[in-house]
Amino acid sequence: MTRKLIPVFLCLFLSLSGCKKKGAQSSQNGAQSNSSSSESAGGVVNQAEAQRLLDQGKEFYMNDRDQDAADAFRKATELDPDLAEAHYRLGLALDSLGQKQDADEAYKKAVEAYEKILRQNPKSAEAQFNLGQAYSRLGKYEEAVKAYKQAVKLQDDNADYYYELGIAHNKLAQYSEAVAALERATELDPDNFRASDALEKARIDLQRQQAIIKHQADELRRQEELKKNANNANSINSNLKQNPALAPAPSP
Repeated sequence: MTRKLIPVFLCLFLSLSGCKKKGAQSSQNGAQSNSSSSESAGGVVNQAEAQRLLDQGKEFYMNDRDQDAADAFRKATELDPDLAEAHYRLGLALDSLGQKQDADEAYKKAVEAYEKILRQNPKSAEAQFNLGQAYSRLGKYEEAVKAYKQAVKLQDDNADYYYELGIAHNKLAQYSEAVAALERATELDPDNFRASDALEKARIDLQRQQAIIKHQADELRRQEELKKNANNANSINSNLKQNPALAPAPSP
């Protein structure tokens, strides 16, 4: 009788052991799921707080509280390193504080963040424009022009985009292109006085550049003509030395 009961107890023990293992595994999976959910929720909270700090920093900046603005923008970038606008505005605030080197570092991070956005959404005109803004602040106007061109290509009716494109061209002494971009800006927004002023300046710069180019071309032609005349004179003198009979007779 006892021997018959042994297999029964053994099966019951194994069954209970299996249930415990399954329960433990289920609890572990549940813990992992809760952990992932917490991390995800934490990321959302950080992004929301970063956005709040960004908005707060903008308010500080508008009220000339540059140090407070810089502190808010810096905290925003720490909470959300991908928040490109926070990096860019941190650069603006630091520039206002005279901290040029730190400002440039912020602009470089803004470039990286905007480029990351564009890898995910290459058709974002706003991101292209903001990338151009960051490059302009770094003095990299060739890169800025490329970004602005993409921005106006994606959004052809934005006067601000054309204005910044014109300014960047002007920085590169590409006055003809600057005039074209600024003319487009004033067409789109006739009341944009800064675009009108920039257009007038670009036209003056273009006229001055064209005058310089013309003067250089005229001077080059004059030098070539003088050189040609000198060569002809040397050739004549050489022939006279070889053939004295060809020399004109002296006047009586």
